[in-house]
Amino acid sequence: MSYFEDTILEAVANSPKAKHMLIVADGINQLDASGDEVIHHVLERLRSNGVRVVFSGLKKQVIDVMQHSGAFAYIGQENIFADENKALDSIYAEVLKADPNAQCRLMK
Repeated sequence: MSYFEDTILEAVANSPKAKHMLIVADGINQLDASGDEVIHHVLERLRSNGVRVVFSGLKKQVIDVMQHSGAFAYIGQENIFADENKALDSIYAEVLKADPNAQCRLMK
């Protein structure tokens, strides 16, 4: 999971003003206790910096582990989507709600 954490932290470093992060998780086939802990730590860190973290494509077996550990509740149902498009729709809706003029900038 250090690759996961390193990748997330690199993305944050490359876009320090970003207020949203989408994790397309369809490549995660299993999750153990250490991976669950890494996700919790990363979420805690990003949230403390005002970043909303959204997941898409989580597999059933991964969701099952997250529900058992409490990570699913910590992430929040409102931040978990079946696919990338639904996740992006939620992010765009939040951005537009906060700044209706953002639509022009999002389209560019």
